[in-house]
Amino acid sequence: MFKSLKTLLILLAALAFTGIGSVAVAQITLSPYSRYGLGDPISPSSTRNFSMGSIGIGSFDGTTINRINPASYADLRLTTLDFSGYGQYSRQKSSKTEAAFGNAGFHNVSFGFSNKKGFGLVMGLAPYSSVGYNVVLQDSIFADTAFKAYTETYTADGGLSQFYIGAGVRVLRHFNVGLNLTYAFGTTNTRTTTDFTDNVLVPVNINQTVSLSGFIPQTGIQYGDTIRINKEVERIKVIEEELKRLDGELALLDKEESSLNNDNQKAATWTEKANAEVKAIEDEKASLDSELKGLLNDEVGNEKAISKIQEKSFRLEKKRKALQQDIKARNRESVEALARIGSRRQKIKDRQAALAREAEEVKAGRKPATEIKKKTLLVRGGATFEPGSSINGEILRTYDNTLITDTLTSGEGSVRLPMKYGLGFSIVRPGRWSFGADASVHDWTKFDYFGDNQGLLRAVNFNAGGEWIPDLLSKKYGNRIAYRAGVYHHGAFMKLNDQSITENGVTFGVGLPIGFISATAQNFSRINLGVGIGRRGTMDGNLLEETTFHFRLGVNLNDIWFIKRRID
Repeated sequence: MFKSLKTLLILLAALAFTGIGSVAVAQITLSPYSRYGLGDPISPSSTRNFSMGSIGIGSFDGTTINRINPASYADLRLTTLDFSGYGQYSRQKSSKTEAAFGNAGFHNVSFGFSNKKGFGLVMGLAPYSSVGYNVVLQDSIFADTAFKAYTETYTADGGLSQFYIGAGVRVLRHFNVGLNLTYAFGTTNTRTTTDFTDNVLVPVNINQTVSLSGFIPQTGIQYGDTIRINKEVERIKVIEEELKRLDGELALLDKEESSLNNDNQKAATWTEKANAEVKAIEDEKASLDSELKGLLNDEVGNEKAISKIQEKSFRLEKKRKALQQDIKARNRESVEALARIGSRRQKIKDRQAALAREAEEVKAGRKPATEIKKKTLLVRGGATFEPGSSINGEILRTYDNTLITDTLTSGEGSVRLPMKYGLGFSIVRPGRWSFGADASVHDWTKFDYFGDNQGLLRAVNFNAGGEWIPDLLSKKYGNRIAYRAGVYHHGAFMKLNDQSITENGVTFGVGLPIGFISATAQNFSRINLGVGIGRRGTMDGNLLEETTFHFRLGVNLNDIWFIKRRID
């Protein structure tokens, strides 16, 4: 077992950053529409954000990483590791044919640090865009006094991955600014194969490989404030609700104390063995010291033996100190945890007694029967901006007809990425529910791919969604689950056969708590599950209509780091 969640975070982060890099460029899309631009852009949304329609420009959460707006990093309260995978199943239909595809793989790993004073740092690895399709066309060509039938196959795979690092800072009481810097890199391979039914005509292959790399910046801002809504309520009902909440917190403390006592019982055996080992080391050192005294009568003659004993004694002393420090640390952690539980339990009982006395005074008419209850809502607005940027690359296009292989194009160039900006807002009742919406514009008319604009359009996207948690501190597991839903509309950044290619979809998801939350053990870790259904394209104009089922699985782990101990 791991001694703490911190140890698990370090291990998982190390495995993620060393092992996932090799699969970061895995193909995520299987769509002919990925031929345009850099391919299908991969949303930076976490599984939580994805389940809420991929909102994030105006959203924040102190226990999860929101890569959509780096200004939100300033609100991180805990050290956080977020990693996720994806799966998708797509059905493609045209007026003549129908096909289905599916795939799965890695989506994202992010590691976030916070000093809990308005500064957060995030780094990670994820796909940036993906290209993947396999299209077969049949036609004929007039050659040698007759029409020759042929099949033309277009295939592609690859895309860009990204390593990103970002920071968010609170510069004023309610104002955050943030910056993401992304290094995008990867290779895309496309292949056009022409096969003739007439064996006299040889097949022709045109292969193209494009390798790209470069930096892409993104900035973000967020401004948030509180709204207090006054409502007259009966004081007795408020007291009853507060007593019920305190009863629930006491139950959590009892559960935590019971778990801690069970761990202490299991640790007692280890401590007994460790103390026995310390005693054995001390006895062995005493024996070595005695032997050493005898050898010191002739230091020159016994130089090698003396050196060997001293070296062994040094190693034993180092081991003894390490064991004693481990025993002391374990005992101190247990004592401190039990003390925190005891202190919090006493405060709760004192509060319960005070509420009981107040209830009697209200019933007796010595205190008002009603009061003004203030409900606090957090409201936040945000904006993001990605300036136009260029990434450099190499392109190699070759011709191969099994008889001759020739290079058609070879050289260096660049891809000009268009400007992107967005606005969003969110409204949150802490610990209960949240709702947000975003709007963003991606001006693909400024896109340039090695001198080719591809005739792309200016796309406008809309996202909206929310989250609901019945009772964050409830003893019932189902009440602590976060339930999420959202919708999205991706405007057309391409137009084919006079048809605008848009995408609309809905998303759903849940956040399943890992462990439980209490005042003495801040644990907001969750397993996040998300599903989405989206439809893109149309069958009009001899095009494809895609219906895709998206699946996301993510794990969000939290721990408290960099907090100075008050007790040593």
